[in-house]
Amino acid sequence: MRYIVPTVLAATVLALSGCSGRLSQGNVRQQIAELGGASLIPSEIEVQRLVIDSDTRAIAETNIKMAFQFERDTGGEWQIVAARLGDRQWVDIPTLLAALDRQQSDDTDAAMRKLAAGIAEYRKQNGALPDPETSLSDVLHPRFMQDIIRQDSWGQDIQYEVTGDDGFQLRSAGPDGTRGSGDDIVVDSATIAP
Repeated sequence: MRYIVPTVLAATVLALSGCSGRLSQGNVRQQIAELGGASLIPSEIEVQRLVIDSDTRAIAETNIKMAFQFERDTGGEWQIVAARLGDRQWVDIPTLLAALDRQQSDDTDAAMRKLAAGIAEYRKQNGALPDPETSLSDVLHPRFMQDIIRQDSWGQDIQYEVTGDDGFQLRSAGPDGTRGSGDDIVVDSATIAP
């Protein structure tokens, strides 16, 4: 049984290696079909919207056909147990979700480190940390950092706390969305080079 899964390839920065000139839906389908050796059939990729963000960035909103494997549990309920993209091997759902969480954790950590570097630059130029009652991105962008970072990869606000005269801490509640549960992602001023 095949389902269509909505996918946003935001800034897959269709930084389009191998695609010069004008970006078309055909170029998008072809590159996505070849992404990571997925061996998708371009006709299985529906480009819903293509937005050219700038001369160097585009966003393609797509639907990509995937296959999902179901099994009945002991209670007689159907459950998804595996997924397949293109002609790749079946991946069991816990492994797939764990891989997604790992990637989102890595992305969140990288974003928080950019935010921490922006805070450190702000402190260097202003002699004090940003007020914790203000939005960090509003204070830091664009002078102290290029990106606007407000939330972690799960859509939760990144918490900013001043921890002393010169210290600060950034915290994401992590995959489970519960602060202090053990999967939090923490970046503090001690981990950022002066």
